[in-house]
Amino acid sequence: AAASAASEESLRKESLRFASLLKPAGAIAQITRVLQNGSVGEKQSALGTLANMKDKEAEALLDQWTDRLVKGQVPAELQLDVLEAAAKRESPELKAKLQAFEAKFTKQGELGAHRLALTGGSIDEGRKIFFERAEAQCARCHKIEGQGSEGGMVGPELTKIGATKDRSYLLESIVFPNKHIAEGFQSVLVTTRDGTSFAGVVQSESDSELVLNSHEDGIVKIKKSDITARERGLSSMPEGLVTLLSRRDLRDLIEYLASLK
Repeated sequence: AAASAASEESLRKESLRFASLLKPAGAIAQITRVLQNGSVGEKQSALGTLANMKDKEAEALLDQWTDRLVKGQVPAELQLDVLEAAAKRESPELKAKLQAFEAKFTKQGELGAHRLALTGGSIDEGRKIFFERAEAQCARCHKIEGQGSEGGMVGPELTKIGATKDRSYLLESIVFPNKHIAEGFQSVLVTTRDGTSFAGVVQSESDSELVLNSHEDGIVKIKKSDITARERGLSSMPEGLVTLLSRRDLRDLIEYLASLK
């Protein structure tokens, strides 16, 4: 009881989770209260807890929230949580409702259902993804001052990106990295006389030498007399990055980047 009234949100979340395991009947009433009056984080946690409960009351409550989702009555920051919670159920009726909901996004532009990641994420989890997730490798190419990492400079500095770009821009830049390439970070692809190819951002250029900052090779100095072909390349951020991150990961990453002001 003390934990359920705790000021620490994390303790209240754990209290609810344990209640669902020890006293499922009483937990439904507690979950209902949280979904009405809790913080965003508590509501998200409550929906996750609800998804793992097997009794009929839990199913009925989740069904109600799924109906609200389809009708557009769920706040944006909770939509992904309702979707993921309902997706864990075997009910054909629930699955049909979710398919109808997801289908709406195909009419909302090329970002589609990725829009569910625009809001509601965790800044702390997003920071971990940026600096620690090997598959994302964000910090390898981007620098953020004051975050305990030198970072790379193959991509634009992101220290105050949240103050200059909105969430839709951030989302689109991750999902479609070649759509918005920041000025000064356009990549070039060059081929030399011996058939070797180098791709990277132009670090400096003189009449005789081209210096590239390459994602793969680091700083590369190339004599211009050795270059046989030069063309604009793609962004150093991989197109497939979004396939390596779940929508929940993407939501956390957006939340972190949007907080950088």
